[in-house]
Amino acid sequence: MSIAWTRIRRQIAWWTAGLLALQLFAGLGVVNVASAAIAADAFADQPGGESQWVVAGSFTDWNQAPATSAGRMKHLVGGFYAYSVVLPSGTHEFKLTKNGTWEGFSNGGDNFSLTLAEETKVNFYVNEEIGQARITASGVTGLAQYAPALGEDKWPRLVGSLQRALGGVRRLVAVHFGAALRRLQL
Repeated sequence: MSIAWTRIRRQIAWWTAGLLALQLFAGLGVVNVASAAIAADAFADQPGGESQWVVAGSFTDWNQAPATSAGRMKHLVGGFYAYSVVLPSGTHEFKLTKNGTWEGFSNGGDNFSLTLAEETKVNFYVNEEIGQARITASGVTGLAQYAPALGEDKWPRLVGSLQRALGGVRRLVAVHFGAALRRLQL
């Protein structure tokens, strides 16, 4: 091997080492990662429900008409209704109205007021059966905050195959509800 070829190889090695070091140090700087976009929860409207609930407020143009309001709550089950929205930072006022009237839940006849420091997903819940309403945001006078006792990773799940209608075989599936174990035949 010639001396010229050895020098070329040595120069390539130094340049490679330099570029690798530069790449390493560039990766040690502050990384600006954009936060994931916040999205409202998608509640599915279920059949039934005797009432129509609307979150009427500054973020829905105070429209309490169930047919046209962007704040119409979805009926989930029984007397339980929910609505989810992403609100920008700032102060927002609202009422929970029932059947197109201003009756429902308010702060002693006044509006509820909510102040957010940053863009936040806010969920509203109404339970007609017990006559209560909740909100996921804190600091709303006259409206209790809903804070789930269990994280989503602890919620009950149905697992297994639901393919029997398509010619699959029946299976027993274990479902955990707290300390109880139930078996479902699919």
